[in-house]
Amino acid sequence: MVVGVCAAVALWSVRSTLEYGQVNLVVMWLVLEDLLGPVARKRWSGVLLGLAIGSSRLIYRGLYPVLVGFNSIPKVAVVPVFVIWFGIGIASKVAVTFVLIAVLFFFTVYSGIKEVDQRLVDRVRRT
Repeated sequence: MVVGVCAAVALWSVRSTLEYGQVNLVVMWLVLEDLLGPVARKRWSGVLLGLAIGSSRLIYRGLYPVLVGFNSIPKVAVVPVFVIWFGIGIASKVAVTFVLIAVLFFFTVYSGIKEVDQRLVDRVRRT
């Protein structure tokens, strides 16, 4: 879905620049970089958090309750709070996208780590 939105914005950028008779590839690249860069960083931070919490009991005890708390709060209620805390600038947008994307990827990776059959893990360790 994110890639579809990014492609739509890039096409809109191309269409708007074609109206003026030129295709500004630099503008297209900046638009795609602004859209895809933060999403990829948040995705990988969620994956790394899931791996860390899934593999360490100490990190699990410290961070898992906080992430469950972030996930249980309705996202519509989080946005105004982050705008009040961080202001209207980029910091509030980064915090909101972190809660939306990284926490989602964290729970996916963490549940994947915890649901692996222990017999498969033992078999891989033997070979």
